[in-house]
Amino acid sequence: MIPAALTRLAHALPPVCHARLPRTGLGNMLLVWARAAAFAELNGLPLVTTGFGAVRVGPWLRGERQKRIYVADFLPPSPARLAHATTLALAGRVVREPPVARLPEGADKNGTVYVYDTLPDFFMSFAEHRDFLRRSLLAMLAPTRRRALDAAAAPFIGVHVRGGDFGPLAPGHDLSRSLGPTPLSHFIRLIEGIRAIASEPVPVTVFSDSSDHELAPLLALPRTTRAPERPAIVDLLLLARSRVVIPSAWSTFSMWSAFLSDAPVLLHPMEHEHLRSIRPASLNRRFYEGTVPQNIADWPPLLRENLAALKTRTP
Repeated sequence: MIPAALTRLAHALPPVCHARLPRTGLGNMLLVWARAAAFAELNGLPLVTTGFGAVRVGPWLRGERQKRIYVADFLPPSPARLAHATTLALAGRVVREPPVARLPEGADKNGTVYVYDTLPDFFMSFAEHRDFLRRSLLAMLAPTRRRALDAAAAPFIGVHVRGGDFGPLAPGHDLSRSLGPTPLSHFIRLIEGIRAIASEPVPVTVFSDSSDHELAPLLALPRTTRAPERPAIVDLLLLARSRVVIPSAWSTFSMWSAFLSDAPVLLHPMEHEHLRSIRPASLNRRFYEGTVPQNIADWPPLLRENLAALKTRTP
């Protein structure tokens, strides 16, 4: 039974937005956060985000390199805002997953907490707020993470190879039949195509939770190095600063890097078939996003233009 005094207090409080992040990987958590952040910004609401400190057992059981502990990566939630949201959740009105849009003028919002805790349909519900979300994500980084990001050099070709929770990489894996690791042959083909158009061996940086042994064919390419081990959020944002981004299929981690990037993004065909687009159309008219044909000569003109410019910036 909720005390009447608490109910009266709750209904007198101004509205607040609460992003309650699920126990998932960082990319999926950020999908939930992004919808909440965009909604809060549109409606001038304070935002409280919880869940980055959750401990996950799965990465330890699977022996993954990264244990997915993010509590030290972000600034902690404001105690006052957290108490505010908790009070409204207990004794006020809870509205879950409202559309990312402005609330009707004149609507009675007092005593309401707007809660986001469910994975959305990828990026399209908040894609037009990309620039705001990029600024907001940087603003909520812990100072140590921001310093680590600022101290790292941006890659030329940034490649994310998702292994870890998929298990060992299997050469030739057919993504059209099941989810799984993206074959290394896919990344190698794209790297060779990029270098052919740029007319030089543009450097490649590989971000991955797989072992060096599993990545050996990729790391054997000239001027290809593995990124030093850093916190996941630093890797995500650094990958986004690459001059070309090559994500893994079905990885919301590398899709976030693609979403935040101002660079060409080369997707796996199966991923592109389901997502269609990650970033706003206005950006994709400047920087290519999509798949490419097997024949390099048939790569789209915008992509060829983007890649040809790489050689003028290579050290």
